[in-house]
Amino acid sequence: MSTSDPRPGSTPPGTPGTTGPEPAVRATDDREDLFPGPHAPRRTGPAGHLLGTVVGLVLVPAGLAVALVGESRILVAQTDGWDASTDVVGIVLVSVGVLLLAATVYLGVWSPTVPIVGGLVTAVAGGVFLYAPSLARDTVLALLDGTSWRTTGGNATVAATSGTVLLTGVLVLVAGLTAWQSRRRGKAIGDWRARHGAHAAEADRAAAEAS
Repeated sequence: MSTSDPRPGSTPPGTPGTTGPEPAVRATDDREDLFPGPHAPRRTGPAGHLLGTVVGLVLVPAGLAVALVGESRILVAQTDGWDASTDVVGIVLVSVGVLLLAATVYLGVWSPTVPIVGGLVTAVAGGVFLYAPSLARDTVLALLDGTSWRTTGGNATVAATSGTVLLTGVLVLVAGLTAWQSRRRGKAIGDWRARHGAHAAEADRAAAEAS
C-alpha cells in the first residue's frame, strides 16, 4: 500500500468542500468586556486636582476639629468618675467628624489629592501635638485667649496630644496614596489591554487572510 494513499476516513488536503486547519482566531466576544461602554470614563484634570487640594485642606481639619471637640465634651462628662454618663452633643459632633473624614477618603476616587493633602497636613500637625504637646497647648490657648472657646480648645488639645490627630492624619494620607496607586495601576492595566487587544485583532486579520 502506497504511503501517499489517504488513511481510511481521512480527507486529503485541498479536496473540494473541505478546509484546512482553522486559524486560531480569538472570538471578539472575549474582548467585549474590556471596554464595555462606548465612551471612556471621565478623567480628573489639573483643575480638578487643584480643587481637590483645596477641599482636602478644608475638609480634613474641619472633620477632625469637630470630632475633637465632641471627644473633649465626652471626656469632660466622664472625668470626675465614669458613671455611664454621656454627652449627646459630643456624640453628635464625633459622628459628624467621622462622616466628614469618611467623605474625604471617598473623594479620593475623584481626586487622590483630597485625602493626600488633607492627610499630610493633619499628620504634620498631629506630630506637633504628640511630640511637642506644651508648644501645641500654648499655641492653641494663645489663639483662643479671651474667647468662649478657650476651655473647649484646651480640652480638645488634651485629646489631640494623645495621638488622635497623628493617627487620623496618617490613615487618611495612606488612603489617599492607595487611591493614587490604584489609579496608576488601573491605567497601566487599561493601556496593556488596549495594546494586547489591538495586537490580537491584527493577528486575527492576518490569520483570516492567510486561510
